[in-house]
Amino acid sequence: EEASDSSSVTIRPKEIRADELLEKMRTLSFTLHTIILVCSLSWAVGGIAIMSSAFYDFGNSTMTTITEEFELDERSFLREFASSSFMVGNVFGGLISSVISDRIGRRPVMLTCTIGLAVMFVLLSFAPNIYLFIAGRLLHGVFYTGSGQSSWVLAFECTPAKLRPATAFTYGIGWVIGYCLVLPIAMLASTWRQFMLMCAVPIALFSIIVFLFVPESLYWLVANGRTGEIQKKWLTKIDEPLLIPTSKKRGDDGSKRRSILISYIKAHKIILAYIAAVGLIWLSDAFIYFGLSLYSTDLAGDFHVNYLLLGLVELPGYALAHVVLKRCTRRFVMCSTHMTAALAFIVLIFIPAGSWLSLVCWMIGKLAITVAYMNIYVMGSEIFPTQLRNSVIGICGVISRLGGVFAPYVKTLSRISPVFPLIAFGSFAFFAGLVALALPETKDKSLDENEHSESERSVEAS
Repeated sequence: EEASDSSSVTIRPKEIRADELLEKMRTLSFTLHTIILVCSLSWAVGGIAIMSSAFYDFGNSTMTTITEEFELDERSFLREFASSSFMVGNVFGGLISSVISDRIGRRPVMLTCTIGLAVMFVLLSFAPNIYLFIAGRLLHGVFYTGSGQSSWVLAFECTPAKLRPATAFTYGIGWVIGYCLVLPIAMLASTWRQFMLMCAVPIALFSIIVFLFVPESLYWLVANGRTGEIQKKWLTKIDEPLLIPTSKKRGDDGSKRRSILISYIKAHKIILAYIAAVGLIWLSDAFIYFGLSLYSTDLAGDFHVNYLLLGLVELPGYALAHVVLKRCTRRFVMCSTHMTAALAFIVLIFIPAGSWLSLVCWMIGKLAITVAYMNIYVMGSEIFPTQLRNSVIGICGVISRLGGVFAPYVKTLSRISPVFPLIAFGSFAFFAGLVALALPETKDKSLDENEHSESERSVEAS
C-alpha cells in the first residue's frame, strides 16, 4: 500500500496468472462449477444427436419408420448411408469449427453449433425424401463436432488443474445421460418425424442455458487480450484487487491468424510428433470403442433393454477414470489402460465364447478402453497451447474419425473368423499403448496461455 495523502490509500493490485485465478475460484466461486456442469451437458446433447440414428428406423413397435415411409426395403444402402453421412459431417465439423473457435472464441462456436443441432432436428422432421434427409444428417454431423469439441476446450480452459479429472468424469456422465435419454423419446414418438421434433426440444433448452450461464474461456480471453471481458466476466468474481498479464492484442488481419499454427510448428517442430501421436491414439480408441459397441449388439433379449444396458455399463469406466486421473500420471494411465485392453482381447482368443471368464475379459477390455478414451481427451487438451488448442484438437479429431469409419467393418471380420475382431482390437490397443510413450507428462501443469507471446500488458481490477 502507498499513501497518496492523509485521507486516501491506493492499493497496488496483485499480479496473478490465469491458472492461479482459477485455483482461487476453485473454492471461492460457484461460477467454475456452473460452467463445467453446463458445458458437460453438451455431450448429453451430442449423445442425443448421434444415437438418434439407432431409433429413427426402429423406434417402438408401432412407430412409422424412415424405411416404411420412404420405401427403402430394396434400397437399404441409403438408410445406412444416412448414418455414415453423419460421420462425414464430423470430419468437416472438426476442421471448420476448430479454426473458427480459435479466431472468435469457444463460446460463440459452442452456442451456434448447439442451436444448429436443434434447428437441424426440426428441418429433418420435414424431409420430403431420403436424399434431403441424408444431406441433413451430414450437416448434423458438422454441428455435433463443433458443439462438443468447443465445449470441451472451453470447460478445460476454465478448469483448475486439480479439477480436470472431475471435469472429465462429468463429461462422461453427460454422454451417458444423452445416450439413455434417446430411449424414452423414441418410446413416446409415434412416427420418426415426431421423434426428430422431440429430440430438438432438450437441445433448444440447453442452448438457452448456455447463453445465460457460460462465459468465454478465461485462457482464450487472456491469449487474445480481451481486457474488458476479463474484468467483467472473471475478475469481478474475486473480492481483492488483481491484475492478469495478457497477450498484446493481435490485429484482425486474417492472414496473421492463419499463420499462427505454421509459425508455431516452425519454432517448435516437436509439436508435429505430438499431433501425430495424439491423433493415432485417438484413432485407435475410436476404432476399438465404436467397434466394441457395434460388435456387442448381438445380445439376446429386448433391443431397448440392451441399448440401455450398453449405455449404463460405461458409468464404472468414467468413475474409474476420475480416480486414476487424480492419482496417477497421464502417461501411466494412457499406457496401462491400452495394454490392459490389449491383454484382455488377446486372452479372449483362447477362452470359449459364452463362458463367464469370457464375459469378464470382455468387460475388462471395455472398461479399460473407456478410461483410455477419456484420458486422451484430457491429455490432448493439456499438451497444446491455448491459441492452437482447438485447431490441433480438431486435426486430431479428424484423424480419429477414420477409426469410426472403419469400426463397422468389425462385423465383416467376424464373419470371416470370430478371432479376427479380437486380433484387431488387441493390436490397435497395443499400438496405442506404445505410441503413448512418446507424449510428455501433463498432470497438474498449467494450460499455458501466453508462453509464446512477445509482449504482455495488464488487466486491472479493483
